[in-house]
This record gives sequence, structure tokens and C-alpha cells, in this order.
Amino acid sequence: MSFVPVAYREVTIRVLSPSVSITSLSVPPTVYVGQEVSLTVKISISLPSGYTPAGRVIDTYRNVTVPLTISGNTATAKLKAPDKPGTWKLRVEVGYIAPRVKPPPPKPRPPPPKPKPPVIRPPAGYSFIITPQGCFDSSGRSVPLATALKGPTYVKAGRYKWGSVSAGSLTAERGTKVVNSTLNLLNGSKLYGLDFENSAVKAVNASGISVSNCYFKGAGDGMYCYNVKGVKVTNCTFEDCPHSGFYVTGPASDVEVSNCKFINCSVKHHWYVAMCEFFARGEIGNVRVENCEFYADKPTSQQVSMVLLSAESGYYLHDAVIKNCKFTVVDGESGKGFATAIYVHGWPYADHRKPHGYSPKRGVKTAYNIRIEGNVINSRGKLYRGITVVYARNVVWDRNRISGRIIQAPFYAGGSIAVRGTGNSPRKGILAHCEYCYIH
Repeated sequence: MSFVPVAYREVTIRVLSPSVSITSLSVPPTVYVGQEVSLTVKISISLPSGYTPAGRVIDTYRNVTVPLTISGNTATAKLKAPDKPGTWKLRVEVGYIAPRVKPPPPKPRPPPPKPKPPVIRPPAGYSFIITPQGCFDSSGRSVPLATALKGPTYVKAGRYKWGSVSAGSLTAERGTKVVNSTLNLLNGSKLYGLDFENSAVKAVNASGISVSNCYFKGAGDGMYCYNVKGVKVTNCTFEDCPHSGFYVTGPASDVEVSNCKFINCSVKHHWYVAMCEFFARGEIGNVRVENCEFYADKPTSQQVSMVLLSAESGYYLHDAVIKNCKFTVVDGESGKGFATAIYVHGWPYADHRKPHGYSPKRGVKTAYNIRIEGNVINSRGKLYRGITVVYARNVVWDRNRISGRIIQAPFYAGGSIAVRGTGNSPRKGILAHCEYCYIH
């Protein structure tokens, strides 16, 4: 749309400047030394609204300024004559005071720029880093948790709740805790320095796994393995795990547990559960439990074991070593007590289709080639047996020391073949009903 003029009129307006002028000045022509003098000035005022007339008298003798008092068109001032005779010069000035214009409000200052968050990158040798602030790759870019957990990953100290996730290789700072989560390990996974609270680590259909300097507390099984090969667990602590601290089932091979501590695990479960358990529901071979400590000072609700090697009917468990471990039972009086510190349990047959207790083939035992060596077992509570071997063959127990309160027998061998050993203590109190036993 455009404007179309149809009528107009021109006007002229004078634009004036504010003015104040002197029309007359009344002052005595002569005065005496030191005399008070009144000065009267008549002024003409032409000022817009808001302007205020003003004036002053400049005394050049004394070099002072005396303001004029203005009332209407008259301005007055009182002065004092000089102290010496002579000529007295005065300068009278009139003008105005313009109204004070309020300055515009200052423009609001823009907020200071937000500091850029520091770029977080993993240390050298790692592809990802996990922090309480998020997950980042080697370029400092944010990545999803599932990506960061593939590893190799460095985990900063903090408390994390990851849920059920898959994990590769994780190295954690001291003070890193994972709560209410489940880590499913991948092939080649490596865990170092993580504390798991009510969290489980699972290795299923995996190989080449290393777990070290980790702490497990409160989960049903601290670490659960099924169908694994090449698992190494070192310098870990398993505490208050209701089922087992470390549990291996199904087929498995080349599993080593060393320099670990097991504290009050399995105390609320039934007989065929142990702090460290290998349960063959598939062939299990070449396993070692070495230089570990097992400790219990809580009453048990059922008779459980500390280390259990068990083969279900139809499956084999073989080439296992339990060596230089320390077992301590402090107080089991208020519970049913521990069944045994070390329990090896096979079956008298290899055909899983036969019912339990039926042995059609004399001499076929599903647990074999077991070595139990250099272990120290001390009971200050309720321990029924120190070492128990049932339905096994080719078992060697050497230089084991059992002391304290043993309710039934320090050594027990039942239904087994070729159980032999030397240097065990005590030599007395051995229960054996073997097909062939050589025990001393």
C-alpha cells in the first residue's frame, strides 16, 4: 500500500534560543572602604518551561563569586567593598540552568559467556573414558555408555549404576563402585579395580577373560561363568555373596582363581553350594584354586562348603588343583555349620540317563585327576570335615594341615578309587570306604 496526498497547508514557526539579558544595573558610583554594597540588576527572561534563570557577580578584587538572588525580573546581590581605596571592578553574569535530562538507562550487560566445559579425554592407551559427567572417546566427544563399555576404557572414581550391560576391558581408579548392575563379559574382557555392590559379573560363552583387583559384595553370585575358556581371576575379594562368590558351571576349561579372598559367602544357602564352586553340567577341565583365603564368621543356615568341585552324572570334572589355600571357620555354633572346607564330588557312573545311586560300571567316576596340596584348614566353629572326596578317582592330597574342632573327620574318602597322599596332618581320624585308598 502507498500514501496518496490530496490536500496540504504550509506553516512557519520561529525557533528561538533560550535567552536572559540585562536591561539595567543599579550600583552606587562610589563607596567607602569596607562598606557593604547592594547591587540590583534588572533582567529580561525568555526561557522555555523547565529552564531556571541564574546569575552571579565576580569580585575581581577578592577573586570570589557571589550568586545573584533572582525574583521575577530583578536580581540582587550584597557585596563588601575593598579594604583599600582604589578602583573596584565587578563582573555581572546572567544566564540559565537547563533542566537535567535523565540519561537513558544503561543497556543491560550481556551475561558473561558460559565457560566451556573442559575437554575430557582418556589417558594414553585407552579408547574411552567413563566419568560421573559422562562417557567420552579419545577426541573428547560424548559417546553412549554402551559404546564406551566396549573398551579399552578408563573409569574415573565415582558411583555408577549401569543396569544390564556388555563390557569389554575396563580399568578403574580406586573408589569406583558399580551398584545394582550386571556386567556381561565379552571375549577378551579385562576388568581391573572395580567394586561391585549388589552387582554381578557374568561370563557366558566367552574366552580369554581376566579379572583382577576387584571387589564383589552382595550379589547372588559375585562372578558367574558358563561355557568359558581361559578365565583368570586374581587378587579379588568376594564378600557376603548369598550363593557363591565365584561360580563356574556348564562346560569350562583353563580357569584359574588365585590370591583371592572369600568372606562369608554362601552362608545362607544349602549343602551343594560353596564360596568357590565348579559344577560340571558339561565337561570341566584344567582348573586351579591357588593361594586363596576362605573365611567365615557368620552362622550358616545349611551345611555348605568353601571350595566345591562337583560333577553331575553324565559329565566329567578333571585335572583340578586346590593348592596352598587357607580355610578358617570362626563361629558356626548358632547355625548348622560348614559341611567341609574342600569338597570333591563326582558320580559313580558316566551315563546321565541312569538314576542317582545306580552304578552299572564299577570304577567309572566322573571326577578324576584331582590334586589337593598344601592347604591349611582351621576350625574354631562347627566344621564337619576338613577335606571330603566322594566318587572320584586318582585323587592326591599331600601336605594338608587340619586343626581345631572337626566334628566328624579331618579327611573323608568315600566310594573313590586311588586316593593317596603323604604328609597330611592329622594322620588319625580318617574316614575311608574306598575301593582303593592309600592315606597317610
